[in-house]
Amino acid sequence: MKRKPAESPVLRALEGPGEAARIARGNAPLVVALSGGADSVSLLHAIVRVRAARGAKPPYGLVAAHLNHGIRGAEADADEAFCVELCQSLGVPFVVGKADVPAEAAKTGKSLEMAARRERRGFLAAAAEDRRDVALAHTLDDQLELFLLRLARGAGLRGLAGMAPVAPLDRVRTDVRLVRPFLALRHADLVAFLRAEGLPWREDSTNADDGPLRNRGFPERRHGTSGDRGRERRPLVCGESGIDTLPSEADEHAPAPKLPQLCGGLPHGERRGGGRKSGNAA
Repeated sequence: MKRKPAESPVLRALEGPGEAARIARGNAPLVVALSGGADSVSLLHAIVRVRAARGAKPPYGLVAAHLNHGIRGAEADADEAFCVELCQSLGVPFVVGKADVPAEAAKTGKSLEMAARRERRGFLAAAAEDRRDVALAHTLDDQLELFLLRLARGAGLRGLAGMAPVAPLDRVRTDVRLVRPFLALRHADLVAFLRAEGLPWREDSTNADDGPLRNRGFPERRHGTSGDRGRERRPLVCGESGIDTLPSEADEHAPAPKLPQLCGGLPHGERRGGGRKSGNAA
């Protein structure tokens, strides 16, 4: 049975009492980081839906921002085209940036992860302009992955801090805030929302790459698991929400996630990450 939109936990998350939800559903200007993947597509649709329900008209005070990292060639171009079409259908302005992350990594001696992170943060800061808030689609899955990844790296208590629902972009651009209204939701909730509404999204082929540390640390994510069609595999290098799950410096002051509490919310068989294997909605 198709879930009614009002019953969706995705829409309920934006009607909640938290500051991130209040910003997302409000009428203040907002940038939505959009990759074309399930999480960020859900975020854009949901924000448009709740703002429209409150009387807002296109473009709803929104701008969608998409960065082509220069890593995936024609597939990345197809992601961009998908995002353009999506935004046109919703009446939301769209800005796109292009980066050459491999060249930047070679030039600076940084890893692809860190080069991509720097390019994304610079792009989102520029896209924000007079819009001081940037909405990101990080979920509880991302929060748990970040905790386990940093734990595996031997991080201390400060390093184990989770992503905050609202935090400055970094120590320099404190005027730009990162807003994450979906941190209490599972990735599967967002996929279920898109499927119930018959909404398409894009899938990243680099999810099968063995290179990024997240995929090496969570092999089930790389290869997928049977019966887990509501999840989507993602590498650390190109975070699905348009910015990776490495938190900003400001995020490091957030309380560290409580691992038992987080794991307690995971269905049986997904506690080690679970492979994400989703496709576009039919």
